[in-house]
Amino acid sequence: MSTQRILEPIDCTKVYSPLSPLGKMSDPTRDVNMNVKTIRDLSKKADGTKAVAEFYDKWAEKYDEDLEKGNYEGPALCVDALFKVLPDKSALIVDCAAGTGKVGEGLAKLGFKRIDAVDISQKSLDISASKRVYERLICDSLGKHKLKGVDDGYYSGLICVGGVAAGHISHDAFSEWTRIVKKGKTYSPILGKMSDPTKDLEENIKMIRQMSKKPDGIKAVAEFYDKWAEDYDEDLEKEHYKGPALCVDALSKAMPDKSALIVDCAAGTGKAGEELAKRGYKRIDAVDISPKSLDISASKGVYERLICDSLGKHKLKGVGDGFYSGLICVGGVSAGHISQDAFPEWTRIVKKGGFMVFAVSKAVVSGDQQNEAFIETEDAISDLVQKGVWELVEKTNIPYVKSHEADLYTIRRL
Repeated sequence: MSTQRILEPIDCTKVYSPLSPLGKMSDPTRDVNMNVKTIRDLSKKADGTKAVAEFYDKWAEKYDEDLEKGNYEGPALCVDALFKVLPDKSALIVDCAAGTGKVGEGLAKLGFKRIDAVDISQKSLDISASKRVYERLICDSLGKHKLKGVDDGYYSGLICVGGVAAGHISHDAFSEWTRIVKKGKTYSPILGKMSDPTKDLEENIKMIRQMSKKPDGIKAVAEFYDKWAEDYDEDLEKEHYKGPALCVDALSKAMPDKSALIVDCAAGTGKAGEELAKRGYKRIDAVDISPKSLDISASKGVYERLICDSLGKHKLKGVGDGFYSGLICVGGVSAGHISQDAFPEWTRIVKKGGFMVFAVSKAVVSGDQQNEAFIETEDAISDLVQKGVWELVEKTNIPYVKSHEADLYTIRRL
């Protein structure tokens, strides 16, 4: 069976190099970083789609000039990636979030002759039209709805440079992309620094959840966290990230023995490990799916052992039964991350009488998925309690990050 291929994102450091300042300080349409923040804010309004379109209309005339100053290599690199997997120059390609046509120009230089453009900004499309590289220009947003006048399997290739970002195109558009690209063909989205996907927590969580549903979901999620690792601490700090400190407080309350061996599940960049070390705990292991996150954890000098592995039904690498006295997991139990499938393994590796503390963040799910995720977690905990495997010592509600709370569980292993 033919399958669509999604190219892995290129090195974001090659996409856009921010310059400060870009253009005139008195001219808000000439600072790319400020524009991106403004667009993100506009998109959250009731009339967000219209507001974003109007903003790009105002920016259109200076857009190419401003991005050129920022060493904007994204279009060229993304076009190269598409050409690598789709060398047929007669293929019909759609350029999503085409803007002023930089990608179309790049495709035309390589010899592609059949290109359509889709963008939310009519003035940007007018500039694209002047470059004479597109067959058709479609002024429309990209989301769950069907694209105007585009049949199923209409395109052989799809390209989108920097459009998948907070305030722009979300994962909601992926289903529509799948519909309009014929089976066996390619779409090549790029998450660039200009759109700065690693700076919006909620958008990241949505993307991770979507990635986790793929056949290679574990690998995709690990790679995403690898890319996010360097900025992770900074980004969470901006969100007033209190989860690690509050979870460690709960574990310290239940288990004051500072010589106890503790495992930090979904350790990430080591925030919980740092909090444990501050309180005098000296024997801590870290488990995480992301090698680069673990590299950062290692640099903090608080862990004995770092285990790069996912957390699920399988046995954790090199960990015997009842090996740990305590387990902590800050926000890892959530959609797209760790499910209740990991609870039996947690039970195996924590000794009888030991404690498990974990927070289920309400920042990571929404709507029906939120209800489903919390119900499944509650049901799994209740089942283990009823079977006499776990004792629910305490359940509290905590301020996890800015404007989001979490349920904090303290469990005794029986």
